[in-house]
Amino acid sequence: MVGTRSRASVADGDNHAGDTVMDEAGMQTTVFDPLGDLRLRCGAELGSAVQDFVVCSRSLARASPVLRVLTYGPFAESRANQSSASPDKDNEWVIDLPEDDPKPFRDILNIVHGRFNLVPRRLSLAALYDVLALTHKYDMSAVIKPWSDGWYQNVDTEPNANDPRLLLVARELGATQRFASLVREWAIKSHLNAAGEVVMEDGQGCNLLSYKYLKPETAADTIRKRREELVQYILGCWNDTADKLLAANYLADCRAEYTYLYGLMMRAAKEHKAGKSLLSVPAREWPLSVSDLQAFIHSLTQSDEYTKKLNSYHSLFSGSPNLIANMKTAVCQLLLIHDLLLLS
Repeated sequence: MVGTRSRASVADGDNHAGDTVMDEAGMQTTVFDPLGDLRLRCGAELGSAVQDFVVCSRSLARASPVLRVLTYGPFAESRANQSSASPDKDNEWVIDLPEDDPKPFRDILNIVHGRFNLVPRRLSLAALYDVLALTHKYDMSAVIKPWSDGWYQNVDTEPNANDPRLLLVARELGATQRFASLVREWAIKSHLNAAGEVVMEDGQGCNLLSYKYLKPETAADTIRKRREELVQYILGCWNDTADKLLAANYLADCRAEYTYLYGLMMRAAKEHKAGKSLLSVPAREWPLSVSDLQAFIHSLTQSDEYTKKLNSYHSLFSGSPNLIANMKTAVCQLLLIHDLLLLS
């Protein structure tokens, strides 16, 4: 809904660009252009204080094709339509943006209006995500390009590695290799929660789908696909080894030893959390992380009992599948598959 108010409080020249004032109604107003012809009213639906920004509509139109259509196109918010709706009144031009957070919008408007001394040199990851959410929404990412690379370098740190916003920010800013690296980490370390959503191991706020902007659904789908491919590969290696151990009937005198090794695999699986899931859950529903599965297999292949038994029958395995060799190959192949899949 579009409101109206007198322009005298912000456009008479008494306030300089950048001043933040409180009008008679208690509305906080920041003047980005003392000759501004448009008032943006932001944040009404966010549960925080609503803020008004007095801006130059033409500067906005040049910076954003979306805002250009909003201000000078056929929408009800445009100047022409607001004037025609109340031809007998000298109404102020007001556009409500109730879903837009005033704080990141302030940084963007400082850039749009050439107030570069007020643009922050550094942003937190949360603040950068919020800025990019707006520039993506209004198709104006090019406007922040002189600052975005520096902002990104400041937030691409180890403490932020498990934060879904870093993944989304890297993709939005075109950091392709870093995005691939982060997807790889998520594919290995993430697990599925009770709702079947991809989340990073432990920690709160690590669910991609808990964030609204920068297309988290597509990132989550990519990670889920990579997880499934990796789990499927390891499970395939496990099942292939188990099947070949059971099928070693052509070595009649060694059948008991192969069966014993198979029994070790099954017993270890039943005694381990990852192993239990391994025996009963398809790859697409694998709840634990790939690293959990990898650690389980590594612990089995390194166990004294299993290693001693393999060494005892080393000659018997000269022409047959060796679980340790298979699983070590799986670990190496795992790393190779990451690069091939995630960079393709």
